[in-house]
Amino acid sequence: MKSKGFTVIELMIVIAIIGILTSFSISSWRIFKKISSNKQIEIIVEKDKKIVDKKQTEITIDKDNGNMIQYKKQQSKFQGEY
Repeated sequence: MKSKGFTVIELMIVIAIIGILTSFSISSWRIFKKISSNKQIEIIVEKDKKIVDKKQTEITIDKDNGNMIQYKKQQSKFQGEY
């Protein structure tokens, strides 16, 4: 006589495999989330660095020949990395 359906052992094995795959995917997801968060912070810092560099540069026009002159303003007292 053929039985239709699965045994309890087969179902338990399938559930165990699903649990193992889920645990791997959750740990990988946490790692990727941390990496992407760090990348977003790096992008924001790069944008801020460009803004600060633009504000530290002054552009004037030479009255004699009409050329633009670009020079750096005095550096701020802040000496740390940004």
